[in-house]
Amino acid sequence: MTIGFDRLKTYDLHKHLEDFRKHATETVAKRNNIVRAPELYIDMYNYCGERCEVKLEAINLRERKIIPAIQKGETIVLDFSHAITATHSFLTALLADPIKILGLKSYKQIKIIGANETIRTIIDFVFDTYTN
Repeated sequence: MTIGFDRLKTYDLHKHLEDFRKHATETVAKRNNIVRAPELYIDMYNYCGERCEVKLEAINLRERKIIPAIQKGETIVLDFSHAITATHSFLTALLADPIKILGLKSYKQIKIIGANETIRTIIDFVFDTYTN
């Protein structure tokens, strides 16, 4: 179909739609070919509930999930979205050994999402303490 807006200019709608489809197909193909690093996602609510306070739970989670993921080279995503509180001892038990293993690389390999300001402050303190 050709639409004429001006006597001298025409617009070929089918050609432009075909170009758009081709570009979209190429973009999807490129996105599907991206090699993504393996990732371990841990929703802290599923393991600890709203209050991340029991140090033994942190140790078990660290030993069963986090350390093996680090050894495989996976990125660890800790989601604190539904956590109200997290104690310093819990976060130290959870993160100290992984940070010691990774060193400064831990800033990139351990990702913290959804943490409220208080929890984030404690996490930053733990990162700072164990990466120096």
